[in-house]
Amino acid sequence: MVKRSVSKLVVFAAVGVAGLFAAFMVGRYFQNLPRDLSAKPSVVDLALDAVTMNKTLPEMVSDGVQLDRTSAGPGNIFNYFYTIVDDEQARDLATNPSRLKQLSAQLQDRVCEMMPNYVEHGVVVKYFLKNRLGAALPTIAINSFECKSRPAKG
Repeated sequence: MVKRSVSKLVVFAAVGVAGLFAAFMVGRYFQNLPRDLSAKPSVVDLALDAVTMNKTLPEMVSDGVQLDRTSAGPGNIFNYFYTIVDDEQARDLATNPSRLKQLSAQLQDRVCEMMPNYVEHGVVVKYFLKNRLGAALPTIAINSFECKSRPAKG
């Protein structure tokens, strides 16, 4: 009877030690994983992108268009601030809905094709436009999450 009790105790202790060891190893595994596997780029990451870009701005990026500055936020938003220095282009964007729609489509393509990290994390990219006198033109917002539902080009 004593041998049986000792045998049961040894088996029980061995199972307990094995269980503790397994729990320890599982804990170590999860400790080494990123905290949130679905984490979006933080405001700090977007802010760093803005600071880096702003070092070279303002800059003429195309005929009649100047990129003045960028900023991050609020939240998961990256902002571009442009001046349309060509009066005719600015007037066309302000008064011609088809031209604005065309520009929106071009910017959507740019985000989807040239900003894979933003697409992966669902960053909203906003384009704030103004004319050379500082009057606001329409703002264009591109939700990069929509890139994933677009048909592939090619």
